[in-house]
Amino acid sequence: MRQQCRLINSYRYELAMSREVIAIRELEYAAKGKEARCRLTIKVFKPYLLQQGKVPFSFSPGTSGCELKFEGLDTKRFDTVFYGADMLQALQFAADVEPILKRISQDYDLYFETGEPYFE
Repeated sequence: MRQQCRLINSYRYELAMSREVIAIRELEYAAKGKEARCRLTIKVFKPYLLQQGKVPFSFSPGTSGCELKFEGLDTKRFDTVFYGADMLQALQFAADVEPILKRISQDYDLYFETGEPYFE
């Protein structure tokens, strides 16, 4: 039986409200030592060119951002925007979720939807 899980919609950036999701990974997680599992949805949004005045730093033409969201956890700390020299690099940084999932796995056991452990 699954426990009741809260979905966290943590849009920190105004632009995120209209962003297009281009990739999703659906997982399940359980607190270490617990059996009850909740859904974890990881979303990568379409990369975009940065605009002057929208970020608190200076940048070169072509610099881009790509947003990554983790829905289902009780925290926003893993949600972020990755910046790159161009859209491809920003997307590459955002799509590399393994280091973040390894960090999350310190507190939670992660599973594929099939029930198999994500990290063995």
